[in-house]
Amino acid sequence: MKELFRKFYEFGLSSESEFLARQKLIRLKEWEAIIHFIPADSSFLDIGCGKGHSMSLAISQKNCVCTGLDPFPNFAGVAPELQGVEHKFSIVEGWAENLPFNDNSFDVVYSSHMLEHTSNYDKALSEMNRVVKPDGIVIMGVPTATMATIRLVSVALFNTHRNIIELARWMFRPKEWRNTHPISMFLIPPSHGQPDRTIFYDLWDYTVIRWKARLEKHLHFNQLIQPALYSYPDFISLFELKVMKNWSSSAFFIARKKTHEPVA
Repeated sequence: MKELFRKFYEFGLSSESEFLARQKLIRLKEWEAIIHFIPADSSFLDIGCGKGHSMSLAISQKNCVCTGLDPFPNFAGVAPELQGVEHKFSIVEGWAENLPFNDNSFDVVYSSHMLEHTSNYDKALSEMNRVVKPDGIVIMGVPTATMATIRLVSVALFNTHRNIIELARWMFRPKEWRNTHPISMFLIPPSHGQPDRTIFYDLWDYTVIRWKARLEKHLHFNQLIQPALYSYPDFISLFELKVMKNWSSSAFFIARKKTHEPVA
């Protein structure tokens, strides 16, 4: 009976191996869409580098010298692909809103699915503009409102039964716990990037037009890349990854340094 309940409870969730495989496929498709913008032998900053998967690709495919920045650089170790090339990369602790680097330090400033998690979009973009070289390039990838919509549908299809179970458990929790865990957390999915907001904020905030407007305040916009339409990897896939002309789950912006920053 317990095993049957467990299977019911976990229905709709991707297994760890499924999640990792799909996430890798997604990130590789996004990388293929922007790699030709990266000059060979360039200095490459990956903001929000995680384990350093993008740095491993920049090293192996473009012979870049890489610097990774992450708030928790020792949390997950480094990608296996980086083993044996320690002289080609370093990972430092830091936040996108206050980059610990000198002005005009990097040929390429790269971030993938990082900006939506920052506490201040403007500060992070201003810092990208500050540390990129005058003739350098900024490559910024973010989720779109399309991705938020797919996530909302996926949660409704594959997470509703878990929310009902957790809501029933919530009713029998101590009052002190219920005061710090409002009932709304079981009814409305949280924002992907901002823990104090809901998914409805993402539907409004993650439009390509809004991302572009933010970027243009601090950088010179060059090009928009929409790599692919894909399903939310945490749940059973609703459809296979597709390359489409006008629909994409992520947007990558190619930009150049802006000499004069806007007055705050």
